Amino acid sequence: MSFTYATDHELCENSILELKISNDGPTRITIAGEKINDIFVYPQELVIAELHSSGCLFILPQHDLVKDKVYVTLVIAVHLFIFKL
Repeated sequence: MSFTYATDHELCENSILELKISNDGPTRITIAGEKINDIFVYPQELVIAELHSSGCLFILPQHDLVKDKVYVTLVIAVHLFIFKL
């Protein structure tokens, strides 16, 4: 059984946020009022990251991420945000 988890964070340009994602189901990341245009993920083998045409990002872990960190860079029309998951 998977549950959905949601939270709001205030974003500042050129800042890094640390976010928690689901260990057993997809996590959706959106930026209010913005469309994510591109993503960079490191290390790529830890998650499946799909950028939807609506501008939101879906992340599905490939194994338990409790000990591992995934770094995701989101490219938005005018802004750049970096997340540590």
